[in-house]
Amino acid sequence: MVLNKTNKEISIDISIPLSTIQRRVRNLILAGYVTTNVQTNYQKFGFKTILVHVFQRNGNIDDSEEIHSLKHITTVEIHIGNSDILGPVTYKEGEELLNLISTIKEIGGVERIAWSERIYQSIKRK
Repeated sequence: MVLNKTNKEISIDISIPLSTIQRRVRNLILAGYVTTNVQTNYQKFGFKTILVHVFQRNGNIDDSEEIHSLKHITTVEIHIGNSDILGPVTYKEGEELLNLISTIKEIGGVERIAWSERIYQSIKRK
């Protein structure tokens, strides 16, 4: 699973019946050791996707709920490292992005904002 192999590939590789692999994977999911994540491909719907990096004064993350409530922010993650709060953003028009960035800048604890646009995503197989 770590190598992003399908159940069938795992079954063949380790010579265990496919049904056994499926049962074990289901048990891992039910026990919370493995999570699944279905994501909308916003680009197929004509949206652009960026990742907003919010830098807080003194690393304070109290504004994460306010940021999460904003239109176009799909989720919020708290990180340790360069930026404190990360939020994927989907939008169609540049004006929507400009308004969102302006709104985030007005939040009291925000020191600065950076963002990056995803151009390509590659999923590692085998």
